[in-house]
Amino acid sequence: MRRTALAFLLVAYATSAGTQSDQCVCLAPTLKPGESKLRDTHGTLASYNDWYRDPVPDKLHKARGRYITTAAEQLARHGLSNIDAQYLYEEARYAPANEERFAKLSDRITVAAKQRGVLCEVTFSTRHTGAVINYQTVGERLRNETAHTLPATTNCVTKLPIGAYFIWASRDSKATSDINREIPIINDTESVQLQERK
Repeated sequence: MRRTALAFLLVAYATSAGTQSDQCVCLAPTLKPGESKLRDTHGTLASYNDWYRDPVPDKLHKARGRYITTAAEQLARHGLSNIDAQYLYEEARYAPANEERFAKLSDRITVAAKQRGVLCEVTFSTRHTGAVINYQTVGERLRNETAHTLPATTNCVTKLPIGAYFIWASRDSKATSDINREIPIINDTESVQLQERK
């Protein structure tokens, strides 16, 4: 009886071990509902602003990498699978230096955010109120798609899915701030100040 039981256990162990070896082992953090391991607290936007003041490619690549990893953590909190989160963590090492690869990845982040209702409350402001806010995702810009326009003028608050956007101000249908300023929208709340040209 004992030999039979022992033989059964050995077969069961061997079977389960074989099954586990065929499965993908994911290294992404497992987050319980409501649990947050976010370390960002607007650090991603700060790192982008640092690059904007001193436009060195390495700074942009680091800022983009930080954006991707923070997005992975945000989406993991809202049901993104560990496999998909791990994919984002891996891409954070390679995508930032490749414009097309980064654009496609960033669009996937925004689509996943829309599906899961991961929105950021963004406050847009300009020194003088009344400016129109225009925006595109990085992918939309690469595909030459039409920009979106907010219905309200500055200073205003709206909700956007997390993602990387080009955001600029305009007056009388003419851009009054840098149309190539890439801005991450990643936390629960963000404040975006646009510097208009005189």
